[in-house]
Amino acid sequence: MPLPVDSNGRSIQVLAPSTSVILSPNASSVSSALPTGGSVYMISCSGDIWVKFGSSTVTAAASAGSTYIPGGVAYFSKPSFTGVDATHIAAFAAAAQTVCVTSLVV
Repeated sequence: MPLPVDSNGRSIQVLAPSTSVILSPNASSVSSALPTGGSVYMISCSGDIWVKFGSSTVTAAASAGSTYIPGGVAYFSKPSFTGVDATHIAAFAAAAQTVCVTSLVV
């Protein structure tokens, strides 16, 4: 899919929100299927969390193997493991947090 161009003919990087899921970790790992519609994800959180992409059995923890995100927003492309795209995301937080995972499309 071609990207829109500016007045100089240069591509403009544009990502638009598609669908979202909300996770609510509270001293445990919770998971959900990834939102559909794109291959880039915006993860916004109200506080410190750890996330991990994987299959339907994925779990996140405050340890190696999960990615730490301080409260705020982070962007990820859909990871692939041995040629198979991730289908789910898990989030862990030491205290109650709200995590929004939004699929972004061009």
